[in-house]
Amino acid sequence: MVSLFLYFSDRLLVGLREVAFFEVKWRDMSYGDAINLLRRLEEKAEAVKLKGERRYGLIARKIEGKDKLVGNYHVYDLSDLSEKIRDCTTKRFI
Repeated sequence: MVSLFLYFSDRLLVGLREVAFFEVKWRDMSYGDAINLLRRLEEKAEAVKLKGERRYGLIARKIEGKDKLVGNYHVYDLSDLSEKIRDCTTKRFI
């Protein structure tokens, strides 16, 4: 997957069959803030003329109600990322 920076989104990931748009925020977000941001991201992404399945995501310091967003969106906060890093580090040394 190729990673590009865009003016309207923090990160755009382009693969052979899919395109992923991500916003990255260094703050705590309420469920309402998160869903509004993701909906705006979907609207902005319409301007990008790339083929492939579109996916949308959010990374923030903490996201309230993220379990309600997962499934429709890729949503991660610092607790998820630290868990992934811990898993990778543990597997590497076992």
